[in-house]
Amino acid sequence: MVRSRRFVVYLVVVGMMLSAFTVVAFAGDLLPEGTFSDDNGNIHEGNIEAIAADGITKGCNPPVNDLFCPGSSVTRGQMAAFLVRALDLPATPTDFFSDDDGTIFESNINRLAAAGITQGCNPPVNDLFCPSSSVTRGQMAAFLVRAFGYSDDGGGGLFTDTGGSIFSNTIARLATAGVTAGCNPPDNDRFCPDDLVKRDQMASFLARALDLPAHVPPPLPEPWVDCVAQSSVPEVECDALVTLYGATGGGDLWGTKTGWLTDADVCAWYGVTCTTGSVTALALDSNGLMGLIPRELGNLTKLSSLDLRNNQMSGRIPAELGNLTNLTNLGLSQNLLSGSIPAELGNLANLTNLGLSLNLLSGSIPADLGNLAKLTSLDISLNLLSGFIPVEFGNLTELSELDLRDNQL
Repeated sequence: MVRSRRFVVYLVVVGMMLSAFTVVAFAGDLLPEGTFSDDNGNIHEGNIEAIAADGITKGCNPPVNDLFCPGSSVTRGQMAAFLVRALDLPATPTDFFSDDDGTIFESNINRLAAAGITQGCNPPVNDLFCPSSSVTRGQMAAFLVRAFGYSDDGGGGLFTDTGGSIFSNTIARLATAGVTAGCNPPDNDRFCPDDLVKRDQMASFLARALDLPAHVPPPLPEPWVDCVAQSSVPEVECDALVTLYGATGGGDLWGTKTGWLTDADVCAWYGVTCTTGSVTALALDSNGLMGLIPRELGNLTKLSSLDLRNNQMSGRIPAELGNLTNLTNLGLSQNLLSGSIPAELGNLANLTNLGLSLNLLSGSIPADLGNLAKLTSLDISLNLLSGFIPVEFGNLTELSELDLRDNQL
């Protein structure tokens, strides 16, 4: 499909902005949310940031890569990529395996084999690598012991559940090297060799093996407002605003933040409008917000207008915005939002204006948007949306403005 010059220019600008974000994060000046939006509060987050800063991981949702998928199992293909980046293994012209042709990990797998770190997955022939198979903790131990050359097993017998495992000796070597402590803290007398390795655990194994210091994102700023004591709006609404401020760089990045997180009346904070004791409008467009839209905004259930246009908001649109059934206006255009459009936005029965243009939204348009019977304006142009225009759009009888330009529909 021919793309407009405007869209191409937009993608170039987005790329420059994303590159800038990477430099900032890797320079140690992390925002409170960190590099990835799905590992906040995870005990491995500091090590995830460490291997990201070292270029070992890029994320799990290219090209945006604002997610790490910490709870997903590590595949053998991913393991190859991690180790090749960690050790900077050179390329090789040799094709070692027959089942990785055309996969995104083929080059990494061949480099790993050339270095003697993997032999294959179907001994004794070993002409297969099984790139999509998940890695167990025992197999992980074998990969790391070969990769880093650990030889001291500490006398063996370090765990009670590895005696019958073919990886018993390599697990002992890994533990003696200080890369693993066990799987059942605080006792840590078991290793769980048959359990699958999760991506967050792998980050810690790699960080320890490489002696990388943890890069812990700074905590969200402590609020200077007591949401319990204030009486302007319900506590849950005050908390939502405080969370938004902290998650989007309010202290350092916002252009205007008059009154926010001070002892001023919540309803007098810049951009906040209240009616009969609840927040009913939030207008922070063109104000320098950078970061994720917190799901807590879904607690502003009396909100009729949410305007966050023309900022640098990234990550996914929270499904919790579908709780804002009083919304008539939702403006999220001109940001860096990615992922799919949440089907839950179809719950916003009073919505008349929906603006999501000039983002990085992908996937199909949810048919649920056809439930927005009061919608008069819908702009989802200049994204990466694909598939078909939902037939349910025929239900939008009040619609007078529809802009779907420059997608892959």
